[in-house]
Amino acid sequence: MDLVTYGTLCQDNIIQVNKFPIKGDYEPILHDSTSVAGEAVTPALFLSKWGKQVRIIGNILGKDPEGDFVIRELAKRPGIDCSYFVQSDSIRTPYARILAEKDGDRTIIGYFDHMEMLPLREEHIKDCMFLSIDEYHGQDSINAFRKGKENGMTVITADAVNEENPVSFSDVNIISSFYLQCNYKDIDPVEKIRSLHKTTKNIIILTDGADKLHVIDREANCYEMNPFKIENVVDTTGAGDSFKSGLMLGLINQWDLEKCIVFASAVAGLNCTKPGAAGNILEVEEYLDFIKKNDSKIGLKKI
Repeated sequence: MDLVTYGTLCQDNIIQVNKFPIKGDYEPILHDSTSVAGEAVTPALFLSKWGKQVRIIGNILGKDPEGDFVIRELAKRPGIDCSYFVQSDSIRTPYARILAEKDGDRTIIGYFDHMEMLPLREEHIKDCMFLSIDEYHGQDSINAFRKGKENGMTVITADAVNEENPVSFSDVNIISSFYLQCNYKDIDPVEKIRSLHKTTKNIIILTDGADKLHVIDREANCYEMNPFKIENVVDTTGAGDSFKSGLMLGLINQWDLEKCIVFASAVAGLNCTKPGAAGNILEVEEYLDFIKKNDSKIGLKKI
């Protein structure tokens, strides 16, 4: 097993329109699709497509159409271990309804209340060296982080921005500038990650959509990088999770940090050209060809 992903399992329904309708108005649907999603699912879809073996541990699913859909769709994917999935009559499977404009902007509504996580156990991770966790499940996420570190795993997380949260000490922490600005008013995102790094001393990557990303490595060296310019952006759902997926492939393959981040940027950018959190999973060689054709100015610049 190459990777264990721990976090949310859900169903996404994405409806694409030219523009968000104003109240009381009508807007025709351009595209309507339903897919499996969630912070534990999207990396599993990418990594399994790239030939890695992935085990998913997440929330208990409901005995409902959404839960059946999640299990049925993931069971089709070679390389994904779903053997620890649990369904319950008393649980409702999380789902999201995502309204996406043609240029990629989106609005999300959904049901994610009362999720019950399975605890991460020794048997889940005993044969694996990499653990992806999402930070959004409180003590369950903290316990998963601790279990992973106790077993010598490399832990990758996202949006862990509180120095008092042990998950912030993951080996790699990918933080969205949008997430920071939504949750911390009047804060400079770059200064925030610099401050966080003084405590955590790990690799922190600050992404900002199509704008410049910032990186601090373990030795506190600071870098910036312009991401790839992507034409025909359709849907930004899953951009963060697809970036994380590309980065994790590089880590598993023991690439250097710059190659990991350049590859992750290509994966995230190209995923935005199709609807869905994992709507455009290409072969590794296709990303490498894209990078070769477009990377004349792409790379980490020390600042």
